[in-house]
Amino acid sequence: TAASKQGVTNLNVIFTENPKTRSDVAKLLSRGERAQNRHFQYAYAVKCFVRAAEKLKKANYPDDHPTVKQALEELNNAHHALTSFNNSANIVKMGIRHEDSGELIKALKLFTIAYRIRRDNLSR
Repeated sequence: TAASKQGVTNLNVIFTENPKTRSDVAKLLSRGERAQNRHFQYAYAVKCFVRAAEKLKKANYPDDHPTVKQALEELNNAHHALTSFNNSANIVKMGIRHEDSGELIKALKLFTIAYRIRRDNLSR
């Protein structure tokens, strides 16, 4: 064909799902979703989603597979929530330091920022 003459090769990748891998990944995604949305344990949710992504990569799932996309999207969301809560905790600590030193207005501003970060994360 004309495409092969131009140096472009048409490679069909054959992919078959392993039922055990599929089952394990589904369990990990379910655990991660439950940890994130019901129990608000973001660190455990990130751990579950990373394990799911690693299993998918080890089983040679293609990057455009819906399960891979779901796992990476959930990982991104959980990681964002985790880092936001860690940042808000640090902001609260700074607010407490300012409150202890008598800078009440600055402390109030920091507490307000931390509240908004947490409110935005919980409303997602």
